[in-house]
Amino acid sequence: MTAEEFAGWLNSLVEQRRLERGAANELVEARRVFDQQREQLFVTSPSRVIGVAAGEVLHADSVPELLATTREMGSLVYFERADEELISFDDLERLR
Repeated sequence: MTAEEFAGWLNSLVEQRRLERGAANELVEARRVFDQQREQLFVTSPSRVIGVAAGEVLHADSVPELLATTREMGSLVYFERADEELISFDDLERLR
């Protein structure tokens, strides 16, 4: 999903009152920081889970490990596996 699709999805969750505006803004900012460093992160941390929380780039061997770290920080996290391909909502629809 592109950054625009991600922001749109978060906005829809805010409109549905399933997510606070501040949380959506925090996740959009984390995605922005991630995207600025995407290529470098994927090269330096292949097959790892990479996340951004509170402006800090985090690396972990698993999603549970990353979430445990961010839970201790008290921050929301945007993350991806370094070996996953970017897929859009349109791509998902075509796969159905």
